[in-house]
Amino acid sequence: MMSASRGRCGWTIGNRGERRSPVTLGTIASLAILGLAMQIGRAQEPGTTPSPTPGSAPSQPPTAAPPLSLRYRFVENYGLTTDPARPDQLVAYQVGARQTVREETENPRGAPDRREITTRTVYTERPGQLGRRGEIVATVRRYDGFRILGAGPTDPRLPVLLKGLTLWYHPRPGEAPELIVLPPERPIREDEFSAIAGEVYFPNLAALFPPRSARIGDTWKVGAAAARLLMSGLASGGVVDLEANLSAVERAGQGNELVATIDLSGSVDFEDGNGEVRARLWFTFHPTQANEPPATGRIAAAKPDPELVEAQGFSSKFVMSLRHEIPLDENRRLLQTQVGELHMERRRVSDADASTLIVPDHAPPPIPANSWILYDDPEGRFHFQHPQELLVKPIDPANPTLRNPIGLVHFVPNQSADVVLITGIPRDEAVRNRIYSDPAAHLKAMRQEWDRRGYDMILGQQGWLPEEDGAQPRRRVYRIEAALKAEGSRLYLDDYIVMMGGGEVFSVQARTGRDDHVAFRAQAETLIRTLGSGSSIPGLARESRPAPAPAPRSRPAGPVPGPSAPRDDLMKPPPIPRLNDRP
Repeated sequence: MMSASRGRCGWTIGNRGERRSPVTLGTIASLAILGLAMQIGRAQEPGTTPSPTPGSAPSQPPTAAPPLSLRYRFVENYGLTTDPARPDQLVAYQVGARQTVREETENPRGAPDRREITTRTVYTERPGQLGRRGEIVATVRRYDGFRILGAGPTDPRLPVLLKGLTLWYHPRPGEAPELIVLPPERPIREDEFSAIAGEVYFPNLAALFPPRSARIGDTWKVGAAAARLLMSGLASGGVVDLEANLSAVERAGQGNELVATIDLSGSVDFEDGNGEVRARLWFTFHPTQANEPPATGRIAAAKPDPELVEAQGFSSKFVMSLRHEIPLDENRRLLQTQVGELHMERRRVSDADASTLIVPDHAPPPIPANSWILYDDPEGRFHFQHPQELLVKPIDPANPTLRNPIGLVHFVPNQSADVVLITGIPRDEAVRNRIYSDPAAHLKAMRQEWDRRGYDMILGQQGWLPEEDGAQPRRRVYRIEAALKAEGSRLYLDDYIVMMGGGEVFSVQARTGRDDHVAFRAQAETLIRTLGSGSSIPGLARESRPAPAPAPRSRPAGPVPGPSAPRDDLMKPPPIPRLNDRP
């Protein structure tokens, strides 16, 4: 699994096959394992929705269990404002969850290495924009709390993560969501973007609903598209063998409210190993009879179907366990086993509780000030901001020297990737070696390097860029434009020498195969204007590294609780294979 992947429920703690250091926040951020980090706290149990309007449910005694002959059609409805005539609509809600990642790495010379990380967060959310069919297009979200357990307690980044962050959250199928900061504006940090983009998005859980109406005991297949909404790193074209079933429909308490339970189990192929999945989804609803005749109107309704129930409600709780085995050698003699456990719950909140979530009149346009991501080098060497589509990928994580470049990559379908490389050059080396500070020497070295790689270099414009008025920190930037040709392909290259006011020098390269390379160049030069030496967080320098975290032993998982389980049982995950079980 690539270290900077931003998929759902990224359980990864480290890169495959590497010798791992103690888990720290820097590890989490660079490997994007935070996924959804939601604190359950004291979120209420399913069964807290307003009472339905009189006569909206089939006439059954409140204490009677629904008959097994009924078929249920699950529908999740959202609204922008509270409508007393539509108690089924979800207008504002709070989400809380806890994610735990446990890792066991076999060691040929001793006991396995074990580590554990737990993240908890709470956020309040409401729909910000709905589609024509009532589906969510975007939401407004405010983070109310965040904690991380198992990371170095002295890391100065911990207190600022997600603090005071209010977002316009725009989900995008097949890629990371678009995040736009709403007032009060402040940059989104790389750690935060990885955490938010890796989450399971509650409205997406509708992908687990049965494709048609279903009775208790019915089963259906869950395809690869739905699986990718729950977990990251699935192999392209790999096996996705997941089956869901409607295991129960029960009374939530007094009244007509019901809770349906959908179970999911099976196996999947990841890019670097096999995985086993267990999950359970609770859906809370007030039943209404399908094709119920209207109260008024001249057109007669279709004949009601007494066996079909319109289950109009919302997904209220979700738990999932994922066991992922990664071979560390070709013969599978050594394995790394990762067990991730995700617990999420959602409850309605009142308009008063969500009153500070101001929904803009229109979708806010993404600009660098409200959407670019703030990257802080884990070693405290430099920081910069970059567009969300550029994924940060350290070129050689095992060799974090100052000259080790940071890569930013945007994978363009059916084209070569857009790449930005940023390399920090120590002051003494920049003085000794003229290729880092002298444009003529730098251009000569460029020609030699690309000639060695088999490219013909067509030189374009070169020269010093206009200095920014009042820019802090001050910097001078020299740009060399070139086109690189080899075997019928063409790449556009903009190579920069960035000389900072404090004497530091950075080498920046922007490469793209797109013909609109000038637009990509403009992005790269905006990025260069955000480049600064040191950390953006006071106190985070190369010499102040996070303290090592303990490596707790893995513990067995408990059973899945029922909808009416006691509060203490809420956090127990579904059953998962034990770590010493081998398929």
